[in-house]
Amino acid sequence: MAPGADIARLRVDGDAAGLYRAVDSDDSATAYGAVALLGDLAAGDAAAVGLLLEIVRRPDVFRIGLRLRAASALGELREPRAVPALLAMLSPPERGTAEDVRRRRAVVGALARIGTPTVVTELIRRAAAGIDSPWVLPHALTRLRAPEAVPALLSALDRLPPGDPPAWVRLVRALGRQGDPRAGAALLGLLGTELPAPVVRREILKALDGLPAACLSGLLDPRAAALLRPDLRDPSPRTGPLAAGLLARSPAGRAELRGALEEAVRGGPGAGLPVTVVTRCLTARGGRPEPCDGDGGRGGGDADLLARLLRDAPAPLVRRHAAAALAAVGGARAVDALTAALGDERITEAVAEIVARLPDPPVDRLLALLTGDGAAARRGAAVALGRLGCAEAAPALLAAVDGVDPAGVRAAVDALGALRYRPAVPYLAVLAADTGEPGTVRARAVRALGLIGAAGALPVVLAAARDPRGVVRARAAQALGAFAVPEAAEALGALAAGDADPDVARAAARALGRIGAPALPVLGGLAARPRPDGGPLMDDVVDALAECPGGAADAVLNRLVTDLPPGPARVRATGALSGRRVPEAVPALAALLLDDREYAGHADALRGLAAIGGEPATGHVLAYCRRFPERLETARGALGLLARRAPAS
Repeated sequence: MAPGADIARLRVDGDAAGLYRAVDSDDSATAYGAVALLGDLAAGDAAAVGLLLEIVRRPDVFRIGLRLRAASALGELREPRAVPALLAMLSPPERGTAEDVRRRRAVVGALARIGTPTVVTELIRRAAAGIDSPWVLPHALTRLRAPEAVPALLSALDRLPPGDPPAWVRLVRALGRQGDPRAGAALLGLLGTELPAPVVRREILKALDGLPAACLSGLLDPRAAALLRPDLRDPSPRTGPLAAGLLARSPAGRAELRGALEEAVRGGPGAGLPVTVVTRCLTARGGRPEPCDGDGGRGGGDADLLARLLRDAPAPLVRRHAAAALAAVGGARAVDALTAALGDERITEAVAEIVARLPDPPVDRLLALLTGDGAAARRGAAVALGRLGCAEAAPALLAAVDGVDPAGVRAAVDALGALRYRPAVPYLAVLAADTGEPGTVRARAVRALGLIGAAGALPVVLAAARDPRGVVRARAAQALGAFAVPEAAEALGALAAGDADPDVARAAARALGRIGAPALPVLGGLAARPRPDGGPLMDDVVDALAECPGGAADAVLNRLVTDLPPGPARVRATGALSGRRVPEAVPALAALLLDDREYAGHADALRGLAAIGGEPATGHVLAYCRRFPERLETARGALGLLARRAPAS
C-alpha cells in the first residue's frame, strides 16, 4: 500500500468517501493527511463537510488528534453545524496539563472562527464564570467581534497572571480590535497602572492609536496628557510616535506637543528634549489622526511655530521633520517658510522633495530661484522642478549644467533626465565623456541619458560602461537597459561576466531583463558560464530570464533547473520555470523533486507540474506523495490545483 499516493489520488478525484475511509488507517501520516485533504475538499463539497462533522461527533471512533484536525478545518469553513460537537469537546473538566491546554485552545479557536451568537454567548459565559484557565480563553476571545465580548475580554484581563506578557499582548490587541468606547476607556486606564512589561504598554498605545475618535473620549481629560507624557519621552523609537499621535487628538495633548516644540525652539534639542522626541512631535503635528474634539488644531499658530523650528533648530534632522509637518499644516505661511528653507544647504534636497508634493506647489517662485544667486536654493529648485515634471524649467536647467557647483550640476542633470528633455542629450553626452568632471557628475549624466533613451546617446553610454570608475560603470549598466539592441546587451553581458565590482555586475544582469528578447543570447551565456563569485548574480540572471517571453527563455531556465548546483539560484529558477506552464519543463521539475537537497524548491516544482497538468505531470506529483507521505503538506497546494483542473465526475 502506498498511502501518500492513495490519499493524494483521492483528493485529485474529489473522492470524499475514500478520504473518510482513509482516516481510519493505522498509519498516522495517512490518517492525519486524509483529514487535512478532506478539509481542503470541503471548501466546495457538501459531502466532505458532512464527513468532517462525523469525525468531530464520534469520539468513540476517532482519536482526539484527528478530531482536533477536523475541528480546525470546520472552524476555517465557519461551519455552524459543528458548534454543538465542539462545545461537547470542552465539557470534560480541564486537567491543566500543557497538552490539555493545547487541545482546548484548538477547540475554542475553531469556535471563535465560527463566531455564531451561540458561540459568543457560551465563550462569554465561560470567561465570566472562570471555567477555563487564563491560557485557554484569551486565545479565542481575541477573535470575537461582538459588543458582548468586551466585558468578557475585560474580565479575562483582570484574571491574567502578571508573569505572562504574551497573554496580555493578545488581550490588549483584542480590545483594540473591538472598536468599542468601553475598550478605549479600559486601555487608557491601564496606562495608569503597573504593567508586566514595556511591550504591554507599547501594545496599549498601538491599540489606542487604532481606535476611532468616538472610542477615545477619555483623551479629552487633561489627566490623559499627563499619562502619555512619559511615553512621549520614552527612548524606544516605537513608543514616542504613538504617544505623540494620541496627544495630538485632544486640546491638552496638543498643548503638550506645542510645549515640546517651544522648548526645542527656545534652546534646541540639546538643551531640553532629544532630537527624536522633537521629531515625534512634528510627525504628530503634521499628520495626526482624527481629533477627539472635532478640532484639528491647525492654523497660523502651528505654522509660525513650525516655521521658527525649520529656520532655527540646530539639528538638520529636526529641520527636515519641521518641513514635513509644515507641508501637512499647509497655508501661505507654510509655503513661504518651505520656499525659504530651500536655501538651507543641509536640507535643501529634502525640502525640495516636500515642496514638489504640495497640493499647489509654488512653481513661479521655484523658477525664479533656479536663476537666483543662492547655490543651495538653485539646487533645491532644480530638484523640485524635476520632480514636478515642469517642462518650462528645462532651458534654465540646461544652462545650469555649465555651472561650477558640482551639487548644483548634479541636481540639474537629474532634473533634465526626469523631464526626458531630448535637446539636453548633446550637453549631457559631453558631460558624461569629460574625464575632468567628478565621477558622480558624469555618472548622473549617464543615468539621465538612459532616462531620455535617445538612440544617439548609445555610443556615449557604451563608452561609460568601460570607464575605470565603478560609479560611472554602475550608472551605465542601468542606462543600457533602456536600449533594446544587441550592442547594449553585449556590453551588459561583459559587465555581468567580468566586472570586478559585484554591484556593477548585478546592475548589468538586472538591466538585461529590461532589454528583453535581444538579451536572450547573452543571458544564456551567463547561465552557462556563471562567475565563481556570482551566487547573487545568478539570482539576477534568473530574474532577467523570467522577464523574457518565449521558448528560448524557457529552454535556458529548463537547463538551469537541471544543471545548477543545489542552492538559492536553483530554487529561484524552479519558481520562474514553474510559473511559465510549459510542458517542456516537466522533466526538469520532476528531476528536482528527486533531489532532497533542494527541498526548498519542491513546493514550487509541484505547483508548476500541477499547473502544466496532463498525465505525466500529474503522475510526478502523485509519485512525490507516494515517496514522501510525511510531506503531504508540501503538496497540498498542487493537489488542490490538480483537483480544480480535473474534469467533473
